[in-house]
Amino acid sequence: MRLVLALSVVIAVASACDLPRSGARSDSPSVAAAVQKPRGPFMPNGDVDGSGGRAASDMLDQMRYAPNSIRNVRPGQSIVLTVKNSGSIVHNVVAPELGVPRAVRVDGGKTGSLTFTAPATPGRYLWWCNEPGHAEAGMIGEFVVTS
Repeated sequence: MRLVLALSVVIAVASACDLPRSGARSDSPSVAAAVQKPRGPFMPNGDVDGSGGRAASDMLDQMRYAPNSIRNVRPGQSIVLTVKNSGSIVHNVVAPELGVPRAVRVDGGKTGSLTFTAPATPGRYLWWCNEPGHAEAGMIGEFVVTS
């Protein structure tokens, strides 16, 4: 009876935490594809002109990208985003709306990049860190596609 009660509690807690099933990593396609929007607020933290097709952002352990707004991106433009992890903990970038459904992981002190084609429709497209708790704390960026 105690075993049944203990298992029921474990199942209830795991369900409430929304943990990945079957040992999936946060950067696995099954987890990344299921999360199409970040679970936190976008908070402006500087911007950079993306009209040249290249942009760079720092990943900070204060759960921010700096800058986190890439503006003046043209529809259909090829973009290379270089991300430098200036912190000591692992961060990543995922952007399903931009064709980056799997997280690009960047260890502390390292640099990574992702390349994608901007959507044909002008608008605001979000990217974020899907390490547990990071997007919820505000580690979210945006690409602003303008015509």
